[in-house]
Amino acid sequence: MDFETSLNDQVLHGGHLVAKVIKNHQINTIFTLTGGHISPILVGCHDYGIQVVDTRHEASAVFAADSFSRLSGLPGIAVVTAGPGVTNTTTALRNALFAQSPLILIGGATATLLRDRGALQDINQIEVIRSHVKKHLEFKESKTFSLLWKKLFMWHNPTFQALSLSKSQ
Repeated sequence: MDFETSLNDQVLHGGHLVAKVIKNHQINTIFTLTGGHISPILVGCHDYGIQVVDTRHEASAVFAADSFSRLSGLPGIAVVTAGPGVTNTTTALRNALFAQSPLILIGGATATLLRDRGALQDINQIEVIRSHVKKHLEFKESKTFSLLWKKLFMWHNPTFQALSLSKSQ
């Protein structure tokens, strides 16, 4: 399905684009702790038939994605909300890094205009997790997600380790 076309006559958004890219890579499950910054992604995944497994803690979502990766051979995907949602994943990210598990963390972010102004969940999350991932990629527009996703899969090999992908708004 082309992104510009509607999905069951509903208006599409960036979350649908993210879900479409995930689906196109034959990944049928993501792990999350639901949060406002990432709700469009979760809606998009639901609409595209991707199973969304909601956990009780962000670290649990990453541990589950790590386990999925080890069992399936596909990259595990965890999607968490901004700020403490991302920083709560550090132990699980480090575990996946040591195990060399193919893992992708998609983290929400505070809107660019609100950064460093005391906005909700405005934490320099990139600096907190940088040493726990192999590579960090940041995108500012949903339309660039497909290109970044291709870069992520370039690293998907036996030495692939935990990655972080966050969206700046």
